[in-house]
Amino acid sequence: MRRLLASLALVTSVLVPGVARADGAADLVGTWKRDDGKLYRLDLESQSGELVGKALNPPAADDEGKRFYSVDLHLKVEGQKVEGKAVWIEPNPKKGQPGQPESWSANARWELTLTEPGKLKGKTEWLEWAAGVVSDRGFDEHSFTRLPVVTLGGTGTAPDKVEGGQPINAAALAGTWKTSTGAYVTVKQAEAGFLVERLSGEGAFPQSIKLVNDANVLRGMAAWADGAETNVELKLAAPGRLEGRTERLEGEKDHYEKSWAPWALDRLARVDATTAEATGEAAALAPGATAELPLDMKREDGLYLKLERKEDGSYSGELVSKADGSRAKIELSPAGENRYAGKATFTVDGSPVELKWEIAAAEGGAVARCEWVDWDPAAKTAPVRGTVTRKFKALRRVG
Repeated sequence: MRRLLASLALVTSVLVPGVARADGAADLVGTWKRDDGKLYRLDLESQSGELVGKALNPPAADDEGKRFYSVDLHLKVEGQKVEGKAVWIEPNPKKGQPGQPESWSANARWELTLTEPGKLKGKTEWLEWAAGVVSDRGFDEHSFTRLPVVTLGGTGTAPDKVEGGQPINAAALAGTWKTSTGAYVTVKQAEAGFLVERLSGEGAFPQSIKLVNDANVLRGMAAWADGAETNVELKLAAPGRLEGRTERLEGEKDHYEKSWAPWALDRLARVDATTAEATGEAAALAPGATAELPLDMKREDGLYLKLERKEDGSYSGELVSKADGSRAKIELSPAGENRYAGKATFTVDGSPVELKWEIAAAEGGAVARCEWVDWDPAAKTAPVRGTVTRKFKALRRVG
C-alpha cells in the first residue's frame, strides 16, 4: 500500500485587517509551492466557478519510477475557507488486459484557511490505498506559498497575434513612456534595434529588453536576473501608443506555465518642449546684457512672452499662443548679474505644473534656460525633467 499526501495551495489578493480573504475563486488562480517542495497549478473553471488544477510534480506510483500518479484538484472558496478534494489517479500496469480498468482513483479532502496574502495553512488528507481500495486515511498539517509571476504584462486578455501598425522609427519612440503596470521607460535606438530601459518604478524588471523592428512590429526578448526570458511583441497602434503582448511565466524554472499577457505603453506629454529639441540639460545662463528685460518678446517656437515690471524689480506675465491664448503664468525675480529666476506655471489636464525659468536680456531680446518635464497626469508627477535654451526676440510695443 502507498500512503498518499493530498495537498493544495491557495492565496488571497485582498487583505482585510486581521483577516486574509479571497475575492472570488478567480483571484486564487496561480502556481503554488508546498512546504516540502511540491508544486500545484490552479485555474478557474468558468462554468462551475470552481478552481480546478493539478499537481505539477506528482509522486511515482511504483518503486521503479516508471508510473506516476496524477492529481486533479477541485475546490470552492467561501470567505477565508477553501474546501474541496484531490482526486488521486493511479494508472493500472495491466490496462488493456481483459477485465482490467485503465486506472483507479480515490478522493482526499482539504480543509484550509487563508492566513495572509500569499500564505495558506491547514490540513490535507492522506490516504493508504491499493488498486482503488482505501485502507486508512488521516490529515497532515501543511503551509503553502504562492510563486511569483515573471512578466512585463498586466491582467486581461492578450491579443492572439501582433501585426504591423504605424511606421516605427527612433522619432516615433522618443520620450518617456509609461507601461500598463506603472513603470516609466525609454525606448532608445541601438545598433541592432531598440533597447527598453526603466527610468523608475517598483517591482521586478528585466535586466535588458532588446527589440528589433520586424515589419513595424517590435519583437524581441526580455532577460531577467534569474535567467528567465520572456518574448515581447509590440506595435505602434497610434502616435504615442504602443500595444501588444509579452510572455507570462508562472511557477519554478523547470515547471513554468507559459502564457501571453497584454502589455501597453503610453508616451507622456512633454510640457514646454518637444522630444526633438530637448534631451537633457541646457548650458548655464550667461549674465544679462542689461538690467531690464524687454516687456514684449517672441520665442523662437512662436509663443509670445508678455511681461509687466513691478516696483520691486520683479516681473510677472504670461506665455501666450495666438491660437490657444495663455499657456503659462510667469513670475520672475532678480537673481544677480542681470539675471532673473522664477517659474512658469502651466495647466495640464486641470493640474498646475510649475517649471523653473532663468532669463537674461541679450542683444535684440533675451535668452532663457527653461525647464521642461514629461508629465504623468494620472499620478500628477513628472518622472523626467530637463532644460532647454530658449531665445526671445524683442517686439516693439505700440498703443
